[in-house]
Amino acid sequence: TQVPVLIKRGWRFPWIDFDASRGRFRGLKRILTQISYLAQLLILVPGMVRWLKRQGIQIVHLNNEILSHTPLLIAAKAARCRSICHLHGWRNFTKIEKMILKNVDRFVCISDAGAKYFSELSGREVTGIPNGIAGNGRGSCSDKSRREARESYGIEDGQVAVVMIGRLV
Repeated sequence: TQVPVLIKRGWRFPWIDFDASRGRFRGLKRILTQISYLAQLLILVPGMVRWLKRQGIQIVHLNNEILSHTPLLIAAKAARCRSICHLHGWRNFTKIEKMILKNVDRFVCISDAGAKYFSELSGREVTGIPNGIAGNGRGSCSDKSRREARESYGIEDGQVAVVMIGRLV
């Protein structure tokens, strides 16, 4: 059974881009930034809730971090959708992300080391789902199936084979 994947463009958040690693905004600039974030949420979230309900969405996937998906995460919670956050990077959570971590139903990470790192950082269970295929001690890859796969592609025993599987979006 195929499940349709729906992507809605134009939901980028925040509209004000800044380098979070430089530290906090101070004074009036900080207050104006926070007001701007709140205004963006008030503008974006109600439409997202309507869209999620109209499309019958049950699961929302957040790819790589929480901050830019904040409105969608809030909308998903309001629309009673489940949410999964797939963490790829290695950075601390921002203050905003820390405030809304509890709204993510499940965290997954691209490695066991990443899962451990984010579990310690968030105080939540994070599941490691390594990228790649069976082999090198993970999963099962029999000598026979490996040999058959190499033969089908004309790869000799002494040759190195590197495989990359992905999708263009």
